[in-house]
Amino acid sequence: PRRSVVRAGSSSGEDGSLVITWGTSSRGPVVSSGAHPARRIVVHLDRRAARIEGVIAREPPPESSRPLWHETQALFDALNRMDVAGLAEMRLEDAELVDVDPRGLPVIVRGREEWEEYMERNLGTMASIDATLWTDVLDYRGHVHGRLGYSVVRFAQTAELPDVTIRSVCVATIVWSWRGGRWREAHRHESLEGSERIGPGDGAAGVRAEG
Repeated sequence: PRRSVVRAGSSSGEDGSLVITWGTSSRGPVVSSGAHPARRIVVHLDRRAARIEGVIAREPPPESSRPLWHETQALFDALNRMDVAGLAEMRLEDAELVDVDPRGLPVIVRGREEWEEYMERNLGTMASIDATLWTDVLDYRGHVHGRLGYSVVRFAQTAELPDVTIRSVCVATIVWSWRGGRWREAHRHESLEGSERIGPGDGAAGVRAEG
């Protein structure tokens, strides 16, 4: 029978990633990244096979001076935009949320289906009445240990509704898990320090995050 030849080669991409080109065997395309220390790997198959491009993050990035700050800020940015789909992408399917209701009492939300219903009742309703959300981060700290980490955020969240503006000061503890090459929210617990009604039009317009 006709012999198949497997051809392989590698080079470094401009961004420091490893680009691997791998041929085909008698059984079809064969792709392997090997045991390379790089975190980013881009894979291309030759013309006889389908083309695959992707980024594979093997390990969490090195701990920075503000661990998980970018992930936490991205979460608040999506919340400010009332972007339920974006928030869903950042969390695990079985993530748990302990939120607070307007009276400051805890609301426990478990699982994806319950979370989606809760988000639709809250963010969906606010979006439908053209409400505006923004967040001021007052204090932040984070820590990473292997594939788990947490961030603790004290923040002031302002909700500008058609007839009133409400400013609430809260503390959130977010547990992050490294899954699928990125940090994702595994658990979030929020508590309310206090809130005040500012009155119509007294808040500043726009979305901002500081820290």
